[in-house]
Formats: sequence, structure tokens, C-alpha cells
Amino acid sequence: IMASASGTSTVTPDPVVPPEELAAAEKRAWLESPLYGGDNAMARARRVTITPKAGAAGYRVHIANQFSFECDLSFNSKGQPSRMSGCAPRLPENSEWKVAQKEIRLRCSTLATEVVCSGDYDLGMPAGDVYPGRMTIARRR
Repeated sequence: IMASASGTSTVTPDPVVPPEELAAAEKRAWLESPLYGGDNAMARARRVTITPKAGAAGYRVHIANQFSFECDLSFNSKGQPSRMSGCAPRLPENSEWKVAQKEIRLRCSTLATEVVCSGDYDLGMPAGDVYPGRMTIARRR
């Protein structure tokens, strides 16, 4: 609130930030912040990294959790992680574990202290069984 020369006060409106700038800032936060998450509900959250793809447009995400999955990652028009695809274990000792879906759609929620993006998938086990799983990536606000 600012006082004018006439003694009345006026309210200065907040500047309007274009949606493209908000999306760019959101994406930057995902690319530059420390991230954590998991590939199933049984293991505790661990480090997640997002890196540019080598020699191609786009990004890769690595969830250093129980199965150590690495996937292609897409962002939506709001700058949020929106889709993981081509997921496979990074570590040779986990090579028998599979993600049944070609694509995992992520839904993001802004909570009091963090932003969490997660999506359900089917985990293919070495014995051939399938178990429901959830990929989660998160960052502090």
C-alpha cells in the first residue's frame, strides 16, 4: 500500500507474469533443484537426477532406488514432469525387472513443503508375475 500526495492510499497490483515465464521457471526448478523419489512403495525415497539426453533433444530421469530405473522424461506446457517412457533398470543386476508400460503418465501435486509428481505402472518381476508400482519424483518448494 502506497500513500499518495493527496493523503489517500492506493494498492499496487502484483505484476502479471506470463504463463510461458511461469512454465520456464517451473521447469528450471525441476532441472536445477535436488530431487528425490522412488520406484515403488516398499523402498525409501532416494536421489533422482534429470539430465539432458546425450546427442538428442529431451531429458532422462534416473531414480536411484530399489530397481534403479532410468527413463525418458517429458515436461508439459506448465513446466512439470508429465511423462516417463522407455524405462529400464540402469544396473545390470536389476536387468530382469521390467516396466510393463511403454509410457507412465505423471500427475503433479503442490503440497505445503514439496512438489510431487507420480504415476502408476506395472512392475514385471523375474518370475513373470506383475506387481503394481508407482514412480515418484519430488522436490522441496
